[in-house]
Amino acid sequence: MATFRCLPDSKSFIRFVIAFNVLLTLFNFLSFRITPRSHYPCVLVEDNNKSYSLEGSRKQKVAWVLPAHPRPQVSTETQNVEVTIGNWTVEVHGNFMLIKNYIRAELTPGFNESVTFTTQGTHPFLHHAEVICQRWDGPLSVAVYAPGTDLLDAIKKISFLQQCGNSCVSRNVSWHLVYDLNFGPSIEELNNPENIARFFSINCTAGMKALNLSSNFREAYRLSYPINLLRNVARLQAETYYVLSSDIELYPSVNIVSRFLHLVAEETGVTAVPSAPRVYHLPIFEVSANLPAPATKRELVSLLKQKKATFFHKLTCDKCQRYPRRNEWVKILPNNSALGVFTVTKRNKYLSSWEPIYIGTNNEPLYNEHLTWEGKRDKMSQMYELCLLNYDIYTLDNAFLVHAPGIKRSNKKDQKWRMPYIRKNNRVYSRILKDLRDKYGYRKDC
Repeated sequence: MATFRCLPDSKSFIRFVIAFNVLLTLFNFLSFRITPRSHYPCVLVEDNNKSYSLEGSRKQKVAWVLPAHPRPQVSTETQNVEVTIGNWTVEVHGNFMLIKNYIRAELTPGFNESVTFTTQGTHPFLHHAEVICQRWDGPLSVAVYAPGTDLLDAIKKISFLQQCGNSCVSRNVSWHLVYDLNFGPSIEELNNPENIARFFSINCTAGMKALNLSSNFREAYRLSYPINLLRNVARLQAETYYVLSSDIELYPSVNIVSRFLHLVAEETGVTAVPSAPRVYHLPIFEVSANLPAPATKRELVSLLKQKKATFFHKLTCDKCQRYPRRNEWVKILPNNSALGVFTVTKRNKYLSSWEPIYIGTNNEPLYNEHLTWEGKRDKMSQMYELCLLNYDIYTLDNAFLVHAPGIKRSNKKDQKWRMPYIRKNNRVYSRILKDLRDKYGYRKDC
């Protein structure tokens, strides 16, 4: 089986580029061309009696004006070898290959006109992107980790979602592919006529199960999930100033984007120059497995009162999501759909385990790519860096995230297999914090 490796000498690199050109030409052949469809409204249906239209906020003219933010300058530390081949920008990033914008969303908002939901996953989780895009009134950027045979299954699933899913997928979602250089796709595999036939015989009526997605290459080869690399890839490909870097199983409450833009536009009028850099935190919750994810705060509060919902990680790592005044947050029901700031806080030594998810920009520090998902604490060093940089964290009062239904509980078996990764992450985490103190200086409060 042919694989791709990053080779140092120029002659080998030329052979590499030629081989990759052949591969991407085949990818281009495999890439579907979706025929124009009538764009029905993107509507989230929570049950038989309720529906929430997101189309209105997408089509209406914005009545406020946001400042024209300049595009952030990416640190040279994150830049790698890039090659433009066909429609793709291909990047060799350490031991990984990145295919940016393998499929680009049909609609691209202006740089200062929306907020991009950025996320990541492997092929078994990609269906969550459709749920998110039905609730998110803006673009999505999804980085997909697909080493070896997982790549073809990922392409099949993306194709199914594009052709058979809600029209918001093709309209709003951009997809990026990531795989290990040592486990790249073989030209022989992609050139197999039977594989191509299966790829193009997607039957929307038969459903996703008919795709026969059976590859478990990552698990079989025990490859760590490079979650922070994927977070950074998805975030850096966002084409808007504001971004929400989240996880693919976290569903946003509805109509956040238009209300958030209104909020920051009003803030700009009050405070032209913020006293400190800031990000906007969204509280996270879990709901019982037999319930749909709540779409509004009123629905969420009702479920909390019935004890059918709880704070995210309440039973597994409560301190990881214990944000200031959270018991007060759930008691406040805004009189209308407006979005405001509930409280402002700092990440400090008493919140050292807090891993909030927030709306920010690409000016914020990237996630450290030496930390893996298996080892946990993958967002903590980034929060420590925000503390050293004196960030304010604004908790929004009427917006939240909710995990795909099902309340998580502690699992001793899960903890046992993770232990080698946890020990490694802990060592790496200590080195990262030392490097950050050397870079920014020591702050007692952090």
